[in-house]
Amino acid sequence: MSFINKLFTSNKQTQEKAFSYNDRGLVLDGFKDYKFESMQDDDDLINEGYVSNTDVYAIIKKLCEVSSSVPFVVKEWDGDEWVLNEDSKLNDLLEQPNEVLNGKDFRFNTMLYLLNTRDWFWRPTVSTFNLTTEIELLPSNLVEIQTGANNLPAYYEYNRLDRYTERIQIDELIHGMYFNPSICGLESFRGLSPLQASYNSLTASNNRQLAQASLYKNRGATNIISSGSDIALSPDEREKLQKTTDKILGGAQNFNKSIVTNKNVNVNQLGMSATDLKLIEAKDLDLRDICNAFAVPSTLFNDQAASTLDNLKVGTKLMYTDAVIPNNEKLIQVLNKLIVPAYSTYENKELMICQDVSGIDALQEDQKTKVDKQAVEVNTILSIADNQSLSDDQKTNLLNHLGYEL
Repeated sequence: MSFINKLFTSNKQTQEKAFSYNDRGLVLDGFKDYKFESMQDDDDLINEGYVSNTDVYAIIKKLCEVSSSVPFVVKEWDGDEWVLNEDSKLNDLLEQPNEVLNGKDFRFNTMLYLLNTRDWFWRPTVSTFNLTTEIELLPSNLVEIQTGANNLPAYYEYNRLDRYTERIQIDELIHGMYFNPSICGLESFRGLSPLQASYNSLTASNNRQLAQASLYKNRGATNIISSGSDIALSPDEREKLQKTTDKILGGAQNFNKSIVTNKNVNVNQLGMSATDLKLIEAKDLDLRDICNAFAVPSTLFNDQAASTLDNLKVGTKLMYTDAVIPNNEKLIQVLNKLIVPAYSTYENKELMICQDVSGIDALQEDQKTKVDKQAVEVNTILSIADNQSLSDDQKTNLLNHLGYEL
């Protein structure tokens, strides 16, 4: 590296004092004095996460797609159990909440705002008999909660894209969120985004992706072919050499390429340093941190170190049980509390909205395991029946009574 040191001078001690590296990448010395200041703005979380970070985009998009694909169904209490009710007008609301969005897109966008910004805001249209006939989804990054003298929510401000600020009364909106126990959250009455909780990992991930892009863009050739002479270059010669070097060696198209000349030359290899390698290899650590914040396994998002067939199968199940189903329940709880009662009264039925997970293969018992388990149980029962000298018909009746299909 002596050739580079001759071309460029720097204060190495100052650089070493300013930062250091560990297995997570660049670490500022002043980071140990870090103190939490405030919540990030909704737009910052969206722009730094979903809009520009590939991991965050993949995680949120998948959660929104999967959760909105789980059917919401209406059930009625018949006195003994909850049974499916396909005739209730509630089904129309679930299938088409408003003129712009169908049910799947409405739920996708609602979940998108919840996962990105911590909140969602619904504005229901109420008709006769207090029935909600439409629900408008407001962009949560355009809604602010204004408090009154008693520090309680007084009204909403909807900063529309047409630059008109609309004041909306508290009882005119339905507000759902991830509860935020911090002072900032309690004072603002806003939720806590998973991206806020993982903001340091998000920042590290963005910086790593930017560093990788710059690394490949500016790395160029991996060898420098220089003059073997010890005669110092004049300023003009050095400037000319610099321009020629940038032109010949620069650019990703020259990656791992050697430039040769017909002069007496020396070769100085510029292989990727251990620090560069750690910078690239540590990206899975940030992915796992972000996945933890969203309660999804990183194996589903190209974490190669942890990806096996069994892990993917278990990971898919955990995605439903730990993330998709609980997130859907947040929407359902609001619907059952604020929307469903009026329909129950109007239709004179006890109604409920729930999610139907019966069609999700990942949540069903493995069919082969189920068959093998049943075979063992049947053989055990037949063995006991033989000891009791039961006839074939009696054995069949016994198995049918116990719920086994032969």
